[in-house]
Amino acid sequence: MKISIITVVKNMVNTIERTIKSVISQKGVELDYIIIDGGSTDGTVDIVKKYESYIAYWVSEQDNSAVEAQNKGLAHATGEIVGMCNGDDWYADGILAHVVKTFEEGADAAYGDLVLLDKDGKPYFTCTEPQNGIEWPAPVLFVRRKLLEKIGGISLSYKWIPDWALCMEMMLEGVSAVHVPYDCAYFSWGGVSTDDKHIWRFLREYIRLREEYLPKFAAKGIPAPDLEGQVNNMRSWAWGIFIHRRCLQCGFSYADIVMREQNKNSIAIWGAGNRGKMCLKWLGRAAGSVSCFIDSNPKTPEIDNVPVYGYEPNVIKIGLDSSSHSKIEV
Repeated sequence: MKISIITVVKNMVNTIERTIKSVISQKGVELDYIIIDGGSTDGTVDIVKKYESYIAYWVSEQDNSAVEAQNKGLAHATGEIVGMCNGDDWYADGILAHVVKTFEEGADAAYGDLVLLDKDGKPYFTCTEPQNGIEWPAPVLFVRRKLLEKIGGISLSYKWIPDWALCMEMMLEGVSAVHVPYDCAYFSWGGVSTDDKHIWRFLREYIRLREEYLPKFAAKGIPAPDLEGQVNNMRSWAWGIFIHRRCLQCGFSYADIVMREQNKNSIAIWGAGNRGKMCLKWLGRAAGSVSCFIDSNPKTPEIDNVPVYGYEPNVIKIGLDSSSHSKIEV
C-alpha cells in the first residue's frame, strides 16, 4: 500500500534537510514523496534539488497560503494514504511502516503521538490524544486519499486551523482516526502555529468553526464535538498569554505575580487536559509548587505525582481550602 507524504515549505533552509531525510529514510514502505515550496529564496530549493531522485514531484512557486500548497500537493498524490510533514517537523524512524499496517487492517484515518520540542529543540511534552478529543495535528494525521477527495481536500476557509476543519469533515463522514501508539513526529517550536502573537486570530477562527459546524452535526443527527469547550479553552489561553505578557513587562513571571498577590507558594491548575499538563511543566521550571489540578471531568487520579480533583458547579471539592491557592485557568 503506497503512502504519499506532502511537505510544504518556504524559507526553511536550516530544517528542511532534516525533514527530507526523516521521510526518505523510512523503511518497509512504498513512498510517494511530494514537496511544495512557496518560492524560497534562502537556499531551501538547493537542498530540495540535492534529494531530487527521492522525490516523486516537487515545485517551487508562489502560493497564497500553506493550505493552498497542501491541496496542490494532494492533487499530485498517488498513494492510497496521505500524510503531511511540514518543513520544520520530522518523522520518527520506522513510523510509516506502523501507519501503513494500520490502514492495511482497515483504518480510514490514523494518528500517532506528537512530540513537542521547546525552543532549544528538547522534547518537553508528548501528545497521545486528540486535542479536546477532537483534532489531530497535521504531522501525525494520516487519511485515505479517497476520503480526502470526497470531502474536497483541505478547506481554504481556515488559514489558522485547517486541521480542525478537516477533522470536522471527517467526523461528519463518520470517520474516527485509529491511534498508532508510537512517537510519530517531532513538532518544532517557532512556527506560525506556536507564535503567541496570532492567538486572537486562532480564537476568531475557532468561533467561526463552531458557528459553521454545530448546525451541520445537528442537521445530520450526529452528536457534535465539544466546539464550545474548545472556544472557551482558547479564550482562557489567549487571556492567559495576554496577562503573562503584561507581567513580563513589569519584570515578573505570571506565576510570580499571582503568588505575590495571594501571598502563597502553591498553585492549583484549573484543567487537567493537554494544556494543563503543559502548564505544569512550565510552572515546574518558572515558579514554585503546584499542589493540584482541578477538572470538571477528571480521567486520572494524578499527573506526574500531582493529584487531580473533581468539582461540582460552584463547589470545589479538593479537601482543602481552595481560597489558599492561586488559580490559573487553562
